[in-house]
Amino acid sequence: MYIEEFIFEEVQISLVSVQDQYIVVGDENTFALSLLNKDELPKSAIVRINLDSVVSLQNDKLVFTVYNGIYNLEVQSAIFELDDEAVLTIRYSKNAKLIINKYVENIKSLAFETDATFIDETTYMPEFSISCFDDSNFVYTRQIRQGVPIISTVPSFVDTNSSTADIQSYNNGKGTVSKTIYFRVICNKVMETISIGESSLMELKIYIPNGLDTVKPAIYRPMTLVSNDSTNNISIYSANYDFYEQGNFDGIDYVDGYMYCDVQVPLTVQKSIPIEFDFSV
Repeated sequence: MYIEEFIFEEVQISLVSVQDQYIVVGDENTFALSLLNKDELPKSAIVRINLDSVVSLQNDKLVFTVYNGIYNLEVQSAIFELDDEAVLTIRYSKNAKLIINKYVENIKSLAFETDATFIDETTYMPEFSISCFDDSNFVYTRQIRQGVPIISTVPSFVDTNSSTADIQSYNNGKGTVSKTIYFRVICNKVMETISIGESSLMELKIYIPNGLDTVKPAIYRPMTLVSNDSTNNISIYSANYDFYEQGNFDGIDYVDGYMYCDVQVPLTVQKSIPIEFDFSV
């Protein structure tokens, strides 16, 4: 038994449960379910869809097929889990939104002769330096332990400019439910001919812990160009991701964790093949 059912093209959306109020809006191109959170406490909603197969899955995005159609599902200010019965459990601590629309893949043509993603004997492979910050201005860095960034909803540092909430969180070691971590990515070459503020063809890959010795599948985050230095052949990008607390174990709140990251780069590598012709035969 469902609270309410909706149909968007060939997709049947069934709202199984929700812990606060909700609003449904949309048009012929988009279905949107707005989840309200009046007290900003951790909430959840359960939604069932009639998907046939999963094309790709991330913590906040899902591409799936229904009959002959391909659809894109995205949650904003929330994360979700998908089980084997096509049931989504959406978790949110503030007003969130679930959006479903037709999947459209953006295709960008590349010129082999001029694009920096073309690698041959005369060019070098790109290398990246990735650092993590608590703020979008790249002032408050995250701590490093054994070469790995420490990810937590507790701020790394506080000063006279910090909010009262951040100072209290820093002093008692207990953070909020979620926190945005900002990434600065420095590349040792100018990779693309795009404008400042434009999204890159590259993506940041984030690996979250999955137990003690393994990590979960990579989460892909868009990267935005911050600056290009053609003289020194250096480019800088930015990205961000919302990390959530791990939970309570044996009465202790664990919020610290770690993560690994790298950059997904579309490369075309061309190497010459030595060929010898023997005309004496």
